[in-house]
Amino acid sequence: VPDGSEHADYQEMKVQESASALNRVGSVPRSLLIKLSDDLVDRCNPGDEVVVVGELKAEWQNQSLGPNVEVMVGMSMLAHSVRV
Repeated sequence: VPDGSEHADYQEMKVQESASALNRVGSVPRSLLIKLSDDLVDRCNPGDEVVVVGELKAEWQNQSLGPNVEVMVGMSMLAHSVRV
């Protein structure tokens, strides 16, 4: 890299399961953090129904936890393709 820095397109979005997919009245839809890069950035808009294919990743939650608190692990997905 000539000038010592490299730039890349990057975006994070949170997707939520469709309300019509919920089985019970009063159920809370599940959500997942999706990480997009390069040509996948800006492919969709809020409210779009999407299909995402990618790698599911476990991530340590960055929280100040006390000495007697169990470690929290969250999930995210590194997207390989997004279809709107």
